[in-house]
Parts: sequence; structure tokens; C-alpha cells
Amino acid sequence: MNGLPVSSEGAGKAAKIHYAIAACLFFFFLSLFFSFTVPVSDPDFWWHIATGKWMAEQGSLMHQDAFTIADTVSEDGSRSAFILKQYWLAQLIFFWVYDFTGFPGIIVLRALIFALLFYLLFRLMRKAGAGHLLSVGMIYLSIVAVVNETQYIGDKPQMWSSLFSVAVIFLLSHVRDGKRPALILLPVVMLVWSNMHGGFILGVLIIAIYLVTALIFRSGKKQEYIAGAVAILASACNPNGWSAFSVFLPLFLGSSSLQRGYQTAIVEMQSIFQHARIQAIPRMMPHLTALFGISVISALLNIRGWRNIRKELFPLYLVACIMGFMAIRFIIFFVAVAALFSVVNLVSVRQRIIGRFNFFSSGRAAILYLLLTASSLIGLGVQFSVAGNETSSLRTGTVYDGTREGVTSFIKQNAIRGNMFNDYTDGGYYLWRLYPEIKVFIDGRGLSLARFQLFRTAIDNPFAPVSETGQQRFTPYYRKILDEAGVNIVAIPACDSVSGTLIGLAAALLQDSDWTVVYVDASAAVFLRRTPDNLPVISSNPVPKTLVYEYIMAAAQAASQSPHARMMPNWRYAMAYAYNGLGDKESALSYLTDYLKAAPYDSQARMIREEIEYEIRRSRQ
Repeated sequence: MNGLPVSSEGAGKAAKIHYAIAACLFFFFLSLFFSFTVPVSDPDFWWHIATGKWMAEQGSLMHQDAFTIADTVSEDGSRSAFILKQYWLAQLIFFWVYDFTGFPGIIVLRALIFALLFYLLFRLMRKAGAGHLLSVGMIYLSIVAVVNETQYIGDKPQMWSSLFSVAVIFLLSHVRDGKRPALILLPVVMLVWSNMHGGFILGVLIIAIYLVTALIFRSGKKQEYIAGAVAILASACNPNGWSAFSVFLPLFLGSSSLQRGYQTAIVEMQSIFQHARIQAIPRMMPHLTALFGISVISALLNIRGWRNIRKELFPLYLVACIMGFMAIRFIIFFVAVAALFSVVNLVSVRQRIIGRFNFFSSGRAAILYLLLTASSLIGLGVQFSVAGNETSSLRTGTVYDGTREGVTSFIKQNAIRGNMFNDYTDGGYYLWRLYPEIKVFIDGRGLSLARFQLFRTAIDNPFAPVSETGQQRFTPYYRKILDEAGVNIVAIPACDSVSGTLIGLAAALLQDSDWTVVYVDASAAVFLRRTPDNLPVISSNPVPKTLVYEYIMAAAQAASQSPHARMMPNWRYAMAYAYNGLGDKESALSYLTDYLKAAPYDSQARMIREEIEYEIRRSRQ
């Protein structure tokens, strides 16, 4: 091992230890794979598989959106055209796997991809000279930071970008060594990646960083430049070419007001600093914080040894930090690069301080190393196995999150047709289950930023005045949006279960005589417009408003138990609204008063409190 001569007896011990550790590694990564076999829950998965199904049935790429209501707002169509075609290969793979194996196949595919991602990262660390203990320790830190703290493991094409970003770094390290398979695989990976997800531009950036640093420090070889250039050119062989740059660069270089509004509303595009103050992040994300701290400290400790490590790691680490700080969706890339960067620096420090050390030169050291490594691998493997035993679809039989199943089953059973206004997050599932009988207003693709703005305004401020030709009319904003889109069905939550925020549109529809609630569950309330076609469904499915108020109350109470409850008093307003609707004015006034202590500038809440106080005084007279 480590290139040092050993006796035949030492070689025999080394071989035994090698096989023992290999067995423990197999158990560790198999357990990790098992822990990733959780039910499908990412809301974006549904519109991806629906698009894959559509393409498989039509035999072509989707050039025009088939799932949503025709847009009434003029907007540059370049974003829509890009999104419709950029994921085509990943979407077809999703559908083919589902069509052949059902949801278990999707779950196994996802688990394989993320297990392979961390295995490749482990191999990179070992190639950099790290021992098994250090490598496994950093892998464990990375897994917990990604899975537990940012919860960014989902069934969508971005998982391919997560895998391929590490794979490209892995292949480039072998291209440097002149390995022929890596020279061939690098362009192939970039070609496949560019047809799966727009994140392939990250691969282009990684390759560019490697090539530029090689040129600057004159450390590259001809075959490296050729393979890198061919890989970059291969990435342009997709339906959108390199237009991904024009879509993603505004995230970093500034964007329009519509783009900023969209980014601030989508969690994965938000920065972690929007969810917690800097001083609170170590408490909320200790493993991610530790990983960042180790990467910085190891670099400082290795200042004297910087000349001995690959120069491309420094700009790569800087880029990963910037991306990770800017948006949650990039944290998985930051984690991978930071872990590798830390290991490379720590190995350099170790070599400079204690030199190369052969664990197998003495029997006791070999046994100690084996015991420490094996116990760590087995212990962590058991931890992953226990987690998998509790959540794995392979054991529980639950293959996907069926939260929205009640709404879609109700719509199907009652043969409801038409245009539906829906929540942004739920749109993907609705179009998967209800197309072509139902067209949705919006979904997670975000094809139209202007429509997303209309959606947010209708949801949050439904009574905003409508401005037409410079004149204001007292027409509620939500009526204009629903009328222009030809909406006859609305399926939205009445209260956000995370923040406890009352959904303004649901409250407005409850008081609108043109709309009737016909179904309610923990995920959404369904309203139908009182049209001739809908009247039979309305008459056969009477739902008292009290059920909606009770649902709002339950959602608000659940939100009150969250860690953010003290910072976000919205749940108190929702409780006041529900109690007021149920006729309990005293409880409504109590919650509203508490809400106004935290939000004293909410003029609407003050006005409602005055109305409730007046009604209480009148009832006592």
C-alpha cells in the first residue's frame, strides 16, 4: 500500500485488510442506497413525468405547452421554449422507467443516482490521498448536510446535474492521468447531461476552470485540452444549444423585476440567509456549517502547501461558495466541492507534517486501522439502514406522497371539466392526473413569469383594485384573473400549513355568491363557479363553510408548533379568521389582538378587529 515495499507476510495482511474494508464499504454504500429509497415527494416530478408521457405518445418534443390555460399576457417566449425542451431525455427516462416498473423503479433510480454521486466523491477523496476514515467522515458530513439539513434530494432532472457535476470532476482527474476511458467518457457525459438538464452549463464552467488553470500554470497535456474542448462542444448538441446561459446567468448578474419576484417566491432559489440569520445557521445547519468551517480552516492550515495541490480547486471552490450562498438549489454542489477541497488540503497538511505513513508496516497499526475503519463504516451503515427501515418505500409500500389524491379523485369521480386555478406547487400533480379534461392555471415549470405574478397577486391580495386605461374600478382583482382565464374550478389551500398564512383568495371565494365550495381536505378546498354545467355537482356535494373554517384552524394550529411561529405571527390571524367564521367572536378578538401586537401596521387586521369589537358590544346590549 502507499507504494512502500512490504514483506510477503505484510502483503498478505494488507490484502486481508483490503478485502475486509471493501466489504464494509459495500455495506456502507448499500445502506446509503437503502436510505434514499423514500417515497416520491418532489412536486416537480409530476410535470416532468407528464411531459415524458406526452412526448412518448406524440413521438416528438413538446414545442407548445399542452397542459396550462392559454396565456392572456404577452411575454417573451424564450423562457417557455427553453423549459419545454431542455429536460426531454430525463423526462422520457422518467416515463419509460415508470411505464415499465411503476413508482418503485423511479425510487430505485433516484437512490442509485445519489448513492453513486457520493461514491464518486469518495473515490475522488481516495484518489487525492485521503485514508478511508477521513474520506468516509467527510462523506457522512456531506450526506447529512444535503439530506437532513437542506432536504434537497428529489426526483427531478436536477438530480442528474448533481451526479454529473461530480462525475465531470472525477473524469477530469483521470483525464489528467491520461486514462483513455475518461477521455472518451467526458464528452459523452456532457452530451447526455446537456439533454437532461440546463445545469450542464455548470459542467462547461468546471471544464473551463480546469483548462484555463492548466494553461495559466502550464500543467496541462494536449489530450486534456482536446477532451475538454470536445466535451464543451458536445454540450451544445441539445434542442436549446447554449441558450441555458442566457436563462441562468440572470440569477447571478441581475434580472428583471418579474425574474426577481419569481426567485424570491421559490424556496430552492432563495438563499439560506433568507431563512435564518447568520448567527442562527450553525444551530439550524450544524453539519453544513462544520463543512464550511473545515474547508476554510484546512485551506488556512495548508497555505504553505498550496503549491503542491491542483490549482483548479481554488477557483472551483470559490465558484461553489458563491453559488451555495446565493441559492439553496446549489448547496449540493457546494457540499461536494467543499468536502473535496477540505480533504485535499488536509492530506497536504498531513503529508507536510508527518510525511507518508504506511499503516501496514506494523501488525498492531494495521489491526487498529482495520478496527477503526470497519467500526466506522459498519456504525454509519447501520445508522443509514435504520433510517431506511423507517422510511423506505421498499419496506413500507408507500411509493409517493398522496396528499393531493383526494382532490383529483373528487374531480374525476364527478367528471368535472374545464380550466382550473390552482396552487403553484400542486399544479404538476394536477396536470399529471387530470390532463386533458382539466387544464391548470400554473405549475412548477414557471413557463410565464407574468402569469406567476398574476397568480401571486390573486392569492395574496385578491381585492387589489383593477387598473384599466388609467382608471380604477372597484372590481376585485381575483375576478378579473379568473374571468379572463375562463376558470370554472379553483383548487387551493385555504391556509398554508407551514407558515399558517390565510390564503386570501380562499377567504374571498367563501364570501363570493358566484362560487361554492364542494370539497375540502387537508391539502386544498375545491370551489366551483355556479355555471349550468357545474350545478349538478354543486347540488350533490354540499359542503358547509364550517368545514373550511375548521380546516383553516387545524392548519394554523399545526403551523403554530413550528420553530418559525414566534417570528411569523400569521397563524394567529388565520385562527382569528376561522373563529370569526365559526361565530366565536371572543376567541377571534383574542387571536387578532395577539396578532396585532406582532404586526401593528396591518390596517386590514385593525379594521376587522374594530368590526368584531362592535359586534361583541352590540350582542351584549
